[in-house]
Amino acid sequence: MYGLERPAISGFNGTALISAQIDHVVLTPAGVFVIETKRWSQHFVESGDFHNPFDQVSRANYLCYDLLRKSFGKTRVRSIIACGGSLPDAPPSRISKLSDLKV
Repeated sequence: MYGLERPAISGFNGTALISAQIDHVVLTPAGVFVIETKRWSQHFVESGDFHNPFDQVSRANYLCYDLLRKSFGKTRVRSIIACGGSLPDAPPSRISKLSDLKV
């Protein structure tokens, strides 16, 4: 497993951030996409026994952005959660849900 790590960053939601797990990173001319993948059952989501994927992808996004801007300047980093099952409710202030997509 590979990870982006750096000394603690202060200021991410008032908490020091040391590292983040990133499932996928896609580099395009339009920017960088940090993708968190999940395949959870509704039963698992209802149990509440998990790390919130919206927090996970936000931390990964921030860490990736911070590392890239130091080397390349301002770089747009976008967060995506790819889910083949169920997810907990998204916080309305941070996440826009377009629709349920079937592929």
